[in-house]
Amino acid sequence: MTMKRSLFISTFAVLTLLSIASPSVNPQLSGKTEQQTESDDDSLTFDANLLDYLVDRYCSKGSPCFGSVPVEHDPILDVFSPTYHFTQQLDADRALLAKMRPLFFEKRDQGFLESTANALLGRDPDDGRKGQVYKRAIQEYGGREVMLLTEDDFRISSLYFKRDNAPLNIIFVAGYFRGNTPTKEWAAPFAPLLSDCNILTFDWRGYAESSGTPSEFTGDAYKDIQAAIDFIRADNDKPVVVIGFCLGAAIALRAICEAQTNGKNLPDAIVLNSVPTHVEHMRERASRAAPNWVLKYVFSYRIMQNYVLERMMGDLFELSPIEMIRTINLPIHFEYYHYDKMIPFREGVENFLEAPHQTKSIMLSELGGHVRTHSKVPYQYATALYAFFHNADLVDDEQHQMLQASLDEHAGVSKTPQSTSEATE
Repeated sequence: MTMKRSLFISTFAVLTLLSIASPSVNPQLSGKTEQQTESDDDSLTFDANLLDYLVDRYCSKGSPCFGSVPVEHDPILDVFSPTYHFTQQLDADRALLAKMRPLFFEKRDQGFLESTANALLGRDPDDGRKGQVYKRAIQEYGGREVMLLTEDDFRISSLYFKRDNAPLNIIFVAGYFRGNTPTKEWAAPFAPLLSDCNILTFDWRGYAESSGTPSEFTGDAYKDIQAAIDFIRADNDKPVVVIGFCLGAAIALRAICEAQTNGKNLPDAIVLNSVPTHVEHMRERASRAAPNWVLKYVFSYRIMQNYVLERMMGDLFELSPIEMIRTINLPIHFEYYHYDKMIPFREGVENFLEAPHQTKSIMLSELGGHVRTHSKVPYQYATALYAFFHNADLVDDEQHQMLQASLDEHAGVSKTPQSTSEATE
């Protein structure tokens, strides 16, 4: 009886807090009508102060300003042109997707009741599909499982695709969102897409086949990335590129900053996909990324954002990617989806403009999704990556031509087609 009474009181208290708390409101939306607020997409909401900031600070310095791209109107594109802009899917993209599709693995969004039941039963409904992708990655694409050891003694399970005569190495760093944290199989589609590069992808500490528990995932997870870099450096002498996605990109930046400070192995370049300027900005957008309506409702309240998200994210909210970017003098490439509800493109522009290295580029796609541009326009995505590798002197002219020719062959084109991507010199 006492236990039931305690449960009832706890439930009543939570419901009472939800009923009296006011949902958090984005200050940029204040003063708008209810209809405007409901239909607004934060990725298309533009702060006029940022426009002035960009023009005053950067346009006089020769940055790619005042270039116009014919898309659904976003004011930032009136003063800033992305290096690569993907506006529609090509036949070459569709041909590659047919080969990649069997390797796509996403943790399935579950309803509130289903996710609760699975959590209580310790059941993972995605194990079957994940196992199929893992098997295919091993048997058809030559992947092999490698166990990495971090400096703080976590065992990190990884998949390593090593190619003969590969001109460079790519380390994929997946994002993080507690129960929806991607596993190493999430990056498997890149094996056929970037088939001439060495690829390493891993499970975060506390997840999937790596050691530890989810509660042990903190800002120190950057050591998982350092273990991956150290492994590749010991394996071969080819250039190393780290490609991070969302929070994985933010943690990758911390790994590089720590390596710079402590004299550890560094990558030769970095690619940041959907990285925010400040991780703290993602707090108010959490309801948009929630996998079911219950969490969407819960995260719409400031009190629950502070309590639940602090428990899920811990010290990750302290990460400030734009501050770290300013201290990293490496070739850098940014990737963003135009209609991303979590990371608006304007934050990508701010990050790009603050990057100190002269070799930098930024990609904007109208297709795909949050960290999923490659799932709609893989040919254009890979072409932009290869161009960045070449511009950063990671591959020479001959190697770049080889990579592009191989990509063209897999996409079924004899030469690079007239692309709908816009490039700014």
